[in-house]
Amino acid sequence: MEEPFAIWVPNSVSPDNDGINDVLNVVSSVAEPEQYELLIHDRWGRPMHRSTSIGTGWSGANAPVGVYAWQLELTDRQGRKHDRRGHVTLVR
Repeated sequence: MEEPFAIWVPNSVSPDNDGINDVLNVVSSVAEPEQYELLIHDRWGRPMHRSTSIGTGWSGANAPVGVYAWQLELTDRQGRKHDRRGHVTLVR
């Protein structure tokens, strides 16, 4: 049995290679999801990043400073679907 669903997504990313918040990674109580998709969009809705692995994050490489929307769709091992949305600020 899994723990109750919980996620943590940082609200800022600073890809300056200092080892602190260089990549947006989702931290979840679901260690091995059945299905996982993280989408990052710019303010006009254009896709910037898509990952289907919980271990693959977004560094904001080649993206301008600004606010980006993220959308997470995750299905846990019991078949429960979890949808979350938020935003992240890219700073340099």
